[in-house]
Amino acid sequence: MLKAGNVRLYLSRSICSGKYIVVVGGDVAAATAAVEAGAAVSTGALIERRVIPRIHPSVFPAISMAVDVPPEATSGALGVIE
Repeated sequence: MLKAGNVRLYLSRSICSGKYIVVVGGDVAAATAAVEAGAAVSTGALIERRVIPRIHPSVFPAISMAVDVPPEATSGALGVIE
């Protein structure tokens, strides 16, 4: 997933028993490529995938309550796989 696009890994952890979340950031094309690559290898376990362009900085704390995001990350896109 990280090799599919020039993205930065912001979060990768279990969110409850049997569920895992991965959050990456980068430009829209890179985040889309990374999310699609992750979805392609999910082998039927994918719950949701989403790419959000022009992400607002207040979205990051709402997702995990603990993600430190550099200011330059908010000009790109956020990719989420659950």
